[in-house]
Amino acid sequence: MPDVITDTGLGLNPETHATIDSFLEADPDWAFTHHHQGTPIDPDSSDRNGPDWQTSMSVMAPQGAAYGEISDDIDSPEDGNVFITEDAEKRSLQLSVLAKDAAGMTAGGRIDKVNRFGYGPLWGSYEEVLPLYTDAAAILYEVSHQSEERGQKGEGFKVKLTRDVYLETFRQIADGSVHDIDETRYFDEMSVPDDSANNPHTRCGCPERVE
Repeated sequence: MPDVITDTGLGLNPETHATIDSFLEADPDWAFTHHHQGTPIDPDSSDRNGPDWQTSMSVMAPQGAAYGEISDDIDSPEDGNVFITEDAEKRSLQLSVLAKDAAGMTAGGRIDKVNRFGYGPLWGSYEEVLPLYTDAAAILYEVSHQSEERGQKGEGFKVKLTRDVYLETFRQIADGSVHDIDETRYFDEMSVPDDSANNPHTRCGCPERVE
């Protein structure tokens, strides 16, 4: 924890100290961390006559004892974040479902697929540790495709998806409608992808060479 470990882990670098200090000073109720990932394939792809459905965004919410019995990510509540409160965990799951719904508003069909990561505590991470100090809901966003993998139109969609999901999230936090979301949809509707799609810019479609 930051108040105990001052020279290693979270307290190792000056910029990390600055992040910790600014977070605690802000005392937030909601915490987002945003990254880019590869191109996971939606495990619910069903059209075998066409290409697999690519995941546009993956999310992960911290999990603990409150939902340990229904989660298929952890074997027991003790395997999750044992420090998170039930309220923070519920709101974190609601944020994740909100992202799925907001992406559906952005587009349609196969390009609005939002999956979740299989959960494991990320000790030492921004998402998993700092929110405990302010009882904040936390969510990890991973928008698909690294920047160098996208063409101009693809990059534009990535930016639009990120913006639209964030703005809808802010709107529902502001008007309180986020609290009306059924958080158990996180487990019922959001699958965990396992394979990654091939980069279409490098795929030639040629038959496999036989030596």
